[in-house]
Amino acid sequence: MEIRLSKPDEFIDKKVEAAAVQADCFAQIRWWMPEGCRFILVDKAMSNRPATFAQHDRVIASLFMHDPHALVRTAIATYRGCAEFELQRKGRVA
Repeated sequence: MEIRLSKPDEFIDKKVEAAAVQADCFAQIRWWMPEGCRFILVDKAMSNRPATFAQHDRVIASLFMHDPHALVRTAIATYRGCAEFELQRKGRVA
């Protein structure tokens, strides 16, 4: 997964890690810069099992609370801002 921020943040890696902990999973950071971060979500530290879809959604929602205009790319979808994420999530759940 990758997040591209609308405004730079030197600590985006720590925010991704905190969002993952709140979602009961673990973020393995691949790279980060103030403009964005690439990471994968796993069920626990030192694991190879991916986090659940619900955990992914909780992490993405938390990151959009930090930057509602960010671009988030996952293996399945690309979300251009919080509004698009909410629309696609509602479409999946309905």
